[in-house]
Amino acid sequence: MLIAFEFDDSSFRAVIGKHPNRQFRVTGTIELPFDPNPEALGLQLKDKLREQGVQKADAIAVLNRWQSEIREVTVPPVLDDELADLVRFQARNEFISLTDDWRLDYIRLDQPIEGPHRVLAAAVAPTMLEMLQTVCSTAGISLKHIVLQPLAILDLFAGDFENENSQAQLLIRSSVDRADLSIAAEGNLKVTRSIRFVADATPEKRASMLISESRRTLAAARPMLNTPVKHATIIGPEKRFKALGGDLIKGLGFTVNFVDAFEAIPLASKFQRPNQSTDFAALLGSLARQESGKKHAIDFLSPKRVVARRPERNRWLTVAGLALAASTLIFLFGWFSLRSQQQTIDQLNRTLTRVTSNNQGDGQRPGVEQIMGEVGIIDQWKLNDINWLAELKQLSDRMLTPDDVIVDSMTASAGRKAPQLDLTSRVASVQKETELLNTLDDRPYQLDPERSVEDESDKDYPLGLDLRASFEPEMNVLVERLNENAVRFLQKMNENAGSEGGTPP
Repeated sequence: MLIAFEFDDSSFRAVIGKHPNRQFRVTGTIELPFDPNPEALGLQLKDKLREQGVQKADAIAVLNRWQSEIREVTVPPVLDDELADLVRFQARNEFISLTDDWRLDYIRLDQPIEGPHRVLAAAVAPTMLEMLQTVCSTAGISLKHIVLQPLAILDLFAGDFENENSQAQLLIRSSVDRADLSIAAEGNLKVTRSIRFVADATPEKRASMLISESRRTLAAARPMLNTPVKHATIIGPEKRFKALGGDLIKGLGFTVNFVDAFEAIPLASKFQRPNQSTDFAALLGSLARQESGKKHAIDFLSPKRVVARRPERNRWLTVAGLALAASTLIFLFGWFSLRSQQQTIDQLNRTLTRVTSNNQGDGQRPGVEQIMGEVGIIDQWKLNDINWLAELKQLSDRMLTPDDVIVDSMTASAGRKAPQLDLTSRVASVQKETELLNTLDDRPYQLDPERSVEDESDKDYPLGLDLRASFEPEMNVLVERLNENAVRFLQKMNENAGSEGGTPP
């Protein structure tokens, strides 16, 4: 017997699965009003399970975005066996409240051949872990896994995303008060985001907000994708999400398909579907992953750890044998060249002493370390230097007409971090917003669009767009350019000295 459950501020949901005739089937669902007292909630769950004939079962808890902390962490390229300690070390700088008693797990978002790797790290507080344990122990079930909701939703469609040649897709799961948006391509999750809706939002308002959030999700995933995303999968009936599907087709040029979560997993013959089937997508995905026999991508009860390598005994014997043979050869032939080697060592020591003294400098000449430090400061200052007039001209050439976009404010900044421009603007339509982002994307900017809020009172420019454009110059290119300028300067100095009849020193 297997149970997957989740809860939010208002409700508790669970899905029950069994193995009749050795084949897994979903047999029932449970919906309860949420009780903040874990013992009382566990007793209610126990009664509902007894009504469905469940005495003992293993449980999977599914946590949503707001019940855990999620951060994208950048790490140097390392082996998988060494990644766990590195992620936990980096996470201490990214997470606000992370301590040693928090449960931390992660997945890779990409693994390029060169350069840093992106990792999605997630952590759960000990108070949440204690609450889940109390609910399960009171209900008489055994907690085996704690997984993350956005990843569990992807597990429902694992067959569509695991193929490395699969088409990049935008996956949307929307309920009354929240939504999850994820992009998967080449068998890997690229971006996942979660949003909340206001309490009185109409279906049209939610569809408009989902379109804006989809654009931000696509913008965040663009640097990691080889091809643009042109397909979306919406979990839920087409009748309910018709407005969202139409906006994706017209506004973004997507192809869209609608999927019923309960059609992706086997059901018992007498199973009765709940009214809001979309809310159970993550629970069904976690059950599908468990029954596939694969380890959950993120499991807070069984997080990834450093693999302790134990070399085989034969390997050590081989290494020891090679070392012994090398030592014997050195011992047999070493004394033939002992005298000449000693002379070479004495000469090299004298050379080392002289070079070391020169590098340390004296009262009239600075040392190498001081010179390198001063040059490094100049290189870093030059790296963050920028011709604002040239960049403002480039930005002006790529902005749309005043009928399309109005810029309310602009802030340019530079310092220890990369130079950046912050724009607060209003846009005439969703199409013009897309056109603006596409034109700015031609420049070497790192674009970070913020939340677009529709203002119905402004008929000409109803959409607000906060946009940050960051510049990321490369230190290696800058240093090479400075070196070339220095060489040309020295050549010019030598030519001037020769033309004056002198010989350069």
